[in-house]
Amino acid sequence: MRAEALARPTAASWDEVIEARCVADDITGARKWRIREWNYVGDGGPGIGGYELGPSSPELLCGVISTCLTHTILCLAAMRGLSLDRVDVHVSAKNNDAGFFHVESDRPTTPHDIMVTVDLEAPTLTESERDAFVTEAQNTCPVLIALRNPTEITVVRAPTSR
Repeated sequence: MRAEALARPTAASWDEVIEARCVADDITGARKWRIREWNYVGDGGPGIGGYELGPSSPELLCGVISTCLTHTILCLAAMRGLSLDRVDVHVSAKNNDAGFFHVESDRPTTPHDIMVTVDLEAPTLTESERDAFVTEAQNTCPVLIALRNPTEITVVRAPTSR
């Protein structure tokens, strides 16, 4: 990581376009998504038209938060030469699909009350150093930053191909 940072000393050298594609094209309605060479399946329970073929989108959001914060912690530790024996990031959220199905509700229709618990096994860090390290990690994590700050998202319809 240090070598990569030295090889790319300007912000512009880190610019990249990232992308994912999701297709639903069969009777199950399962969402098949691809990121680079990786394939995933998103689905939901039978109560919302799914077949339990994969996690729901809100569950995937929890997973994305978890993996990004874990990676951020690992990167920060590596850049500092800190020894971490284990990183365990657990993410939970409340979710209520009532509004999605036009059921009147006073609850948010998005995942909310997101709770992240970080368990660090770091023998060289004191409790206060662990707290400071987790605070720095959460303030550095790109996914947490995107979720906490307004991020412009543009949605357009693809031209009809037939």
